[in-house]
Amino acid sequence: MRIVSFITIPATVGLVILREPIIQVLFQHGRFVAESTRLTARALLYYSMGLPAFAIVKLIVPAFYSTQDTRTPVRIAMVALLVNVILNLIFLFYFFEKLRNGGPALATAISGYLNVAILFIVFRLRFGRLGSREIFASLGKIMLCAACMGALCWTGLKYSRFNLIEHFLPRLGYLLR
Repeated sequence: MRIVSFITIPATVGLVILREPIIQVLFQHGRFVAESTRLTARALLYYSMGLPAFAIVKLIVPAFYSTQDTRTPVRIAMVALLVNVILNLIFLFYFFEKLRNGGPALATAISGYLNVAILFIVFRLRFGRLGSREIFASLGKIMLCAACMGALCWTGLKYSRFNLIEHFLPRLGYLLR
């Protein structure tokens, strides 16, 4: 879990901060205009927030399978799916003006974290501590470093002239720097 978090938490921060430039470079050509970029960036913002949870689920579920327990992950996934549907309805009917097309992505991210939390708690109750303190200490360090990286990315983006660059190759080159 620490290795996956070491990769996914900084990736999440990078995607959140650089989502619009990334989408502009990759997709904003022809009929994919600035409004399309804004809509896609909003969905990417919320989906990327769930990236660590989506990756950790891929680690915990096989741990259950290795103990010949295939039912528990499915039952927990059903609970997460139900929460996802409920959150989608809430976001659609009560928060649509604020979230727009990001509502389904946010509901998916939240239910992903719920899935991880329940899986982790159940696995821990069955098999002991699992080094939880070490995992959470590592997560704290990773988040601190990712926050520093995010501050540098945000500062670099804020003071860059990325939006003034119009052509694909110069934008790509600037983004890769």
